[in-house]
Amino acid sequence: MRQVLVFLSTFSLNRAFHSIAGETLFYWREIVGNRMKMGEISADNSRDNWLFSQAGATVSALFFSLWLPVGYA
Repeated sequence: MRQVLVFLSTFSLNRAFHSIAGETLFYWREIVGNRMKMGEISADNSRDNWLFSQAGATVSALFFSLWLPVGYA
């Protein structure tokens, strides 16, 4: 029974992780895209790299905080 509960909670958190991560990356891409359209930044600007590193850090934090504890339960 415990294995079934761990599997179901892992499965549901995995789905939630993919949904949140996808929305987060979409949000960061929209910020960069809008700023590029307005001419505020160029493709090789260091602020672009900062935004994408923040998006990557957000996804990594979600992965380690949501999925790993359940996987090892």
